Amino acid sequence: MDKKVKVQLQGISKTFHLGKVETNDVQVVFDVNLNINEKEFVIICGPSGSGKSTILNILIGLESPTKGKVFHDDIDIYDLSQNKRAKLRLKKVGVVLQQSIWLKSMPVLENVAMPYFLTGHGYNESMKKAMEMLVLVNMASFIKRLPSELSDGQQQKIAIARALINDPEIIVADEPTGNLDTDSSAVLMDELSLLNKKYGKTIVMVTHDLSYLKLTDRNYYVKDGHLHELHFAMKDAPDSISKIEEMIK
Repeated sequence: MDKKVKVQLQGISKTFHLGKVETNDVQVVFDVNLNINEKEFVIICGPSGSGKSTILNILIGLESPTKGKVFHDDIDIYDLSQNKRAKLRLKKVGVVLQQSIWLKSMPVLENVAMPYFLTGHGYNESMKKAMEMLVLVNMASFIKRLPSELSDGQQQKIAIARALINDPEIIVADEPTGNLDTDSSAVLMDELSLLNKKYGKTIVMVTHDLSYLKLTDRNYYVKDGHLHELHFAMKDAPDSISKIEEMIK
């Protein structure tokens, strides 16, 4: 049976306009084509400034492409109004960032509950759902703490709980281990792998860390705004990482 394409990027390019003179314009993404299948775990890697985060922002509807189309389940998301695109993202996409954004005066439980509350659920129902998500990531004992009182690793686990609360079909993670130590990074990657393998979530992750490539179904790298698929057998070739590092310099 053919795999269902969950997200499709067709001919995506992005140019940032700097001032009023066209000669100052900078193109950061060039003719990107990408299909992400349902229940896949895909990593996009590359050095800082290569364009990978811009591609991710375009993929989830935060950054309009200069050219090209983005489809979620055959819906061209940039044919939607900005408001409808935000609603689609709220319901279907869970986002985990390198540095999570919190409502600083609210405790963990209410921060996690907020996306569920914004989709029209009542306060008590939202709190109950948030508790379920925190239990899932083993963070239920921190419900009354402020996020700022927690370690970076604990905050990332809470960010996963918040990303999951609306039962999204896609989880997008932008450098989620960037601020974490080795042990916290391993825990976070275990959580993402579990969400993919056990719960069937489609995951798209941007990272600098090439060691994670062995955990995924397919991998890509971005170099100078161009997207390339990696064909190395990461699980079987210990020297693959050094080869990839050489390719993306």
